[in-house]
Amino acid sequence: MSERKLATIRRVVDLRPIEGADKIELAIVDGWQTVVQKGAFKVGDPAIYFEIDSFLPADPRFAFLKERCLKVIYNKPGYRLKTIRLKKMLSQGLLMPMSEFPEVGTQSIGSDVTEQLGVVKYESPLPTCLVALAKGNFPSFLRKTDQERIQNCVQLVQGKDMLYEITEKLNGTSATFYMKDKVIGVCSRNLDLKESVNSAYWIIYHAEHIKDKLEFLGRNIAIQGEIVGPSICGNDYGLHMLRYYIFDVYDIDLHRLLIPSERMALLDEMAKSGYVSLHVPVIAQEKFHSIDDSLKLATGRSIINPNVRKEGIVYKSISLVNYEVSSFKVLNNEHLLEEVD
Repeated sequence: MSERKLATIRRVVDLRPIEGADKIELAIVDGWQTVVQKGAFKVGDPAIYFEIDSFLPADPRFAFLKERCLKVIYNKPGYRLKTIRLKKMLSQGLLMPMSEFPEVGTQSIGSDVTEQLGVVKYESPLPTCLVALAKGNFPSFLRKTDQERIQNCVQLVQGKDMLYEITEKLNGTSATFYMKDKVIGVCSRNLDLKESVNSAYWIIYHAEHIKDKLEFLGRNIAIQGEIVGPSICGNDYGLHMLRYYIFDVYDIDLHRLLIPSERMALLDEMAKSGYVSLHVPVIAQEKFHSIDDSLKLATGRSIINPNVRKEGIVYKSISLVNYEVSSFKVLNNEHLLEEVD
């Protein structure tokens, strides 16, 4: 899977007034909305859109963000983009005129200019329990657990006659455990890890008897899920110990994720033999109707702990699409507004 496209050339599809605001308006690009200076764009204009979670370089062109967005990460200053409200209006990301960036030339709509403009993904400093020594990069025979946001793919799924499994997206850290040719590995989101006593990944590996589960399955396979609990993402769910919730199973030999029914059948098979695992909460099985409907479904309280908001939801097709499971995520905007560094 390719790295996330944080800075892309997009087309302004709509401009909407903001009640009580004379100097700003709302710009729509694909499924995103962001507040811009009134008159800076016309409908149909190409522009550069920087997504939320972008960490922009300390470039004079972004200096106007200093008061709200300036951060210093690993001694490197820059500007972090988050979901915010302006004049009670949700604003996500940053839209800037093409004329501000002559170095991108005349690249076409959809072009990825992330690397060209020195943009990287903002990553909060890792807690001690998630720091582990790397054995290598994330294995090439697996698939990373990143999901595309609905705002970037709404045109691809809108109007499709397709059923999806909808699950709660948990606010933790992803972990992958695999067995290939009888070799077992433990991975964070981006790395294959050496064993470490204090690492959350290895604590889960032993507590969940992952080795026994993989050997029981007896095939080249990977279990992927979310670790939540103490010291991870503020322990949103108020847990007293680490827990691991499975959300995917990847068949290494077939080079694809199992569809939801296959995944559940495999977990049931393990459970009948005493190898019980937690699964992320399943909310519904239905079609995608609209971005507004999906954003509403992504709001509300977590099933894991009703005292906190859901981080969001994940859609996964119940059948294969071009030999793969089609999937995307919808984040809860209210949760994004609560994000802290």
